[in-house]
Amino acid sequence: MPSARITVEGLDLVRRNLRNVDKALPRGLSRIHKEVAGPVADQARRNVRSRTGRLARSIQPGGTQRAATVTAGARLRPYNYARINHYGGYPGRYGGNPFLTQALAVEKTETVRLYDRLLFDFVEKVWVDS
Repeated sequence: MPSARITVEGLDLVRRNLRNVDKALPRGLSRIHKEVAGPVADQARRNVRSRTGRLARSIQPGGTQRAATVTAGARLRPYNYARINHYGGYPGRYGGNPFLTQALAVEKTETVRLYDRLLFDFVEKVWVDS
């Protein structure tokens, strides 16, 4: 029975590099996500209404393998008022100040550009040409 064989040169190098990327990806994505969340957190700190500055200081960027996050009020004791500050509360008294969503809206385009650049730089760094 006739058969044909196709040999792809450089396939071993591609497989080896993909393994390198796979090993470095979890920590790399966490670092990238935290870095991407940084400008959004900075913008949120500028947007928040805070008499004492405690709420603004509590805004922190974070990153996991799956997401970039910005948290607010996580360490405020005895009462975390970040949710009421952001969404509002006490009907008729306080309408809220959506500082996190406003920060994301302001930084959205730049965040996408930064994410794209950081991900490309990560792959370039991990990928080894031989």
